[in-house]
Amino acid sequence: PTPTPRTTTYIDDEGNEVEEEIPGLAANRKEQFYTFLLVGQDTFGGGNTDTIMVATYDTKNQNVSIMSIPRDTMINASWDIKKINSVYSRYSDGIGALKTQISRLVGFTPDFYVKVELSMFVELVDLVGGVEFYVPQDMNYDDDWQDLHIHLEEGLQVLDGESAMELVRFRRYAEGDIKRVQ
Repeated sequence: PTPTPRTTTYIDDEGNEVEEEIPGLAANRKEQFYTFLLVGQDTFGGGNTDTIMVATYDTKNQNVSIMSIPRDTMINASWDIKKINSVYSRYSDGIGALKTQISRLVGFTPDFYVKVELSMFVELVDLVGGVEFYVPQDMNYDDDWQDLHIHLEEGLQVLDGESAMELVRFRRYAEGDIKRVQ
């Protein structure tokens, strides 16, 4: 891609187009180095991006780094619930606004983005034949309103798409959201 621009444009709460200066490394950017915003959209809960990661790919050295941004990360916003996961659903250009907020946190604007909806997550896991994962605790949770039923036992196992979805949607950790991210 072309180097990350020094400004970004997004639509604000009142529908105005806003151009904003971005802190960043555009002027002294490494060659063959790309950045990505990876988001998982919670279509069951109003379109929030409950999974947010920033990844870098250094093609020259074949190195990938990924940083997870907790969905409850506080941001400076004009609405009531000032969490990063609410940005995407608040704007018509949700990805643009989210990239702007991410740039304020990490100091650069990602070059590309990948958005995965929950239904596609299940299909992707099934396409690769499941994922081997150590489930850190017994997980039992039922929510009829969301038609969400999670029943996994602690231990190493191969999770199919539905079981992997149960795992990522489970929120009852004693350590809170940080344990969920781990």
